[in-house]
Amino acid sequence: MQLLNDPVLLSRVQFALPGGIFLVIKTRGGLQATSRKRSSQAAWIMLAAAAYVTVATPLSCGYITHRWFVMPQVFFLAMLPLAGLAVFARLIQTLKRGDEHAPFAWSTVIFMVSFVGLATSLYPYPVPPEFSHAAAASSGTTLVFMLVGIGMLLPVMLVYNDFQYLVFRGKILHERPDSGSLQGNTGRDSVDPVIPGPAGTGGY
Repeated sequence: MQLLNDPVLLSRVQFALPGGIFLVIKTRGGLQATSRKRSSQAAWIMLAAAAYVTVATPLSCGYITHRWFVMPQVFFLAMLPLAGLAVFARLIQTLKRGDEHAPFAWSTVIFMVSFVGLATSLYPYPVPPEFSHAAAASSGTTLVFMLVGIGMLLPVMLVYNDFQYLVFRGKILHERPDSGSLQGNTGRDSVDPVIPGPAGTGGY
C-alpha cells in the first residue's frame, strides 16, 4: 500500500506504458519485442494501481461513498470501471496480437476513462472535502491573464509539436549486431538513430 501511495512510483507507471507502446510503434525486431513485453508488464501494474485507486477513493470521503453506492446511480457509475476493464482487455489483446498502433490508442482510452472516473468521484471538490472548484479557483484577473498567455503560447506549442512529429517520423530500422536487446543490454549503442526519409517512406 505504501508503494501505491508513492507519487513517484505512480508517475513512473503512468509514463512507462505509453512510452513502451510508443517504442513498439517506432522500432522493429528485438527492441520492439522487448518494448512489447515491458508494455504488457506496465499495463498490469497500471491495472493494479487503478484498482487500488478505485477502491480507496470512495472510502476516503463520505460524499464520494454516497455518490458511488446509492441507488440507482451506482448502475451508471459502475460503467466506468467496467469500461476500463474492457479497454484493458483490448490493450492486452492487441499487444499479444502484434499490433503496432492499436495498443497506443487503447492506452489513451484507458487514461481518459480513468480521469473521467476520478473527476466524477471528486466533483465539485478538487481538494476533497475542503475546497470546491469555485473556492480553489484563482481570481478573475489571474484567470484572464492566464487565458491570454496560453492563447499566445498555444500556436507556438502546436507548431513545435508538429515539427517534432515531422523530425521523428518513421521507424528505427536497423539494430547493431552487438545490441543484445533481448539479453538486457540497454547501452546507448543498441540501435541506430532514426534518419527521416521522404514523405511516405517512413525513414531509411
